Amino acid sequence: MNTPQLLPLQLSLRPDLGVDIVCDDPRACLDEATGILTISLPVARKSPKPGKEAVPLVVNDLAPFGGFHYYVSMYSGAGADGLVAWERDGGASRSPDLGVPAVVELWATVLAVPQGNPAGARVYKGRRNVKVDYQGGGDINLF
Repeated sequence: MNTPQLLPLQLSLRPDLGVDIVCDDPRACLDEATGILTISLPVARKSPKPGKEAVPLVVNDLAPFGGFHYYVSMYSGAGADGLVAWERDGGASRSPDLGVPAVVELWATVLAVPQGNPAGARVYKGRRNVKVDYQGGGDINLF
């Protein structure tokens, strides 16, 4: 498998202690009705062979703000029973390589610890179904 690129995702904390997993890449599209985030990769001159390209997802840690430090844990898999923890590398979490096309469920946990008051820590949680495919490929009803 070759690794053409990293696909960056972002985390957005909500007041209800939820986490939205989003992607600001122009190749990404969020279906508001289903909550599925689809990332469409361009097709190269040669037709891609399913499973021959490997694409990792990456989430950068949240920068400290509002007097809080943030610690991110990311997981992905085919459901709650098959989750795999992402590798940590410096200030980022990286998923295992996904063979394209891929459909995974992402889970995010963010621990927000206020400076000088660890007892006031908050835990934010969220999840999102993500589909990575080639432009024009696949059926959205894979979930």
